[in-house]
Amino acid sequence: MGFISKLFGKPSKEEILRFNYHVNFKTLPDIVEKYNNKQLRYSDLMRPTVFIGRAETQNCLAKKISVVDTGINNHPNLKMILVKTPSNGSISEVAAAIIMVDTVKQKAILYTMEYSLGGYAICLPESNGNHTNTGIMVKNGDQFAAYVLKVTYHKQTEEMLANRESMSAGCASLETKEPQSFDATTGKKVMPHFEPVARQTKESTSSSNNQEYEILSPYFPKHLDNDKYRQARKTKTGANFILAGLQSYIAQMEGSFPEWKGLFTIRANGEIIEVTVIKGFQHEISIKALNCLWRRKTFLENCMLLGVKKIVFVNPIDKTFDLLEINKFNPQNYQ
Repeated sequence: MGFISKLFGKPSKEEILRFNYHVNFKTLPDIVEKYNNKQLRYSDLMRPTVFIGRAETQNCLAKKISVVDTGINNHPNLKMILVKTPSNGSISEVAAAIIMVDTVKQKAILYTMEYSLGGYAICLPESNGNHTNTGIMVKNGDQFAAYVLKVTYHKQTEEMLANRESMSAGCASLETKEPQSFDATTGKKVMPHFEPVARQTKESTSSSNNQEYEILSPYFPKHLDNDKYRQARKTKTGANFILAGLQSYIAQMEGSFPEWKGLFTIRANGEIIEVTVIKGFQHEISIKALNCLWRRKTFLENCMLLGVKKIVFVNPIDKTFDLLEINKFNPQNYQ
């Protein structure tokens, strides 16, 4: 293409391909690495066109790059930056990229959604030229975003497990507000009473020390238990993991079913999960979604393993609540 064509003509497919590759496999990985090394600010991640080399830049293509950032509910430290670069829609080109950022730790990870056979492949390009294919295929941008959120929450959960003392202190600082209900006979507000977890003390034969042990549900999945779960139960921090899992599950469902948006808020404290059903128990979609939320074998098992004893469903419309006592359920009865 001649000089005049470059200024005024329409870019060729080869030029669009080269530009797409350069932005997603060179520019974005470079600025993410510099941000992680504290050489750039968060605002710089929002301006990838500033860092595209002049030799690779065509004004007409650079102007078509769109950058949008968004926060994550209940996680003020997390930001998601979506970058869309012009493409031909050909296999191996990038349809969209997401930079997931933890602004407190100043750490970012770049994910790309690349055209592939039968959908889009999720990959991890790096500034050193490495390009890891996760093996995950998605059908659209919503599933892409849901996957990134799921991985992010999973990483946070692993970090919480690795830093148990910090987790315990953070959990202890959570404010607890138990849901209110009404006594049907008196019409007065009452507060549900949550009993502490039953524990017994077993004296050693030497009488020098007492050994504390748990009373577990008859349905407890002992074959899945390990030291990490036992530590979470001991420190009563397991609800934090269940909270992260529920938030990831909701984000994934919102990506596939928009009607899920705005149905729930969730928080955790000690051995209790509190789910506020924003639109009330009479809202048909909320009730169907609520069943999907907890009626799962793996969810019930994880609650038992992590020491979550009760889930309170709060109805802010009628000021009532419902209560699930996890140890009374057999996970094997659910899929």
